[in-house]
Amino acid sequence: MTDQLKKILLGEQGLVVIFVVAFALVSALVPNFLTDRNMLGLLQSVVTVGIVACTMMFCLAARDFDLSVGSIVAFAGMVAVMASNYTGSILL
Repeated sequence: MTDQLKKILLGEQGLVVIFVVAFALVSALVPNFLTDRNMLGLLQSVVTVGIVACTMMFCLAARDFDLSVGSIVAFAGMVAVMASNYTGSILL
């Protein structure tokens, strides 16, 4: 491995390069990966993680560290499941 390649992979852009390579590899190997339905499903599945990541970014940018975000997300999921089981309504 050349020094320039090591610098790219271990530098600031390393994670982006690995993500692009993995995305291209999966796109080539899985026949239905680039369909509209699959892309919409992928985006819907990572929305919650993205929202939590944004809130944590604000905490870290303010030089603060807040561990309660993860517990609040877990608690909200638990309350939603309990409400769904109690009422029988998913749309509640």
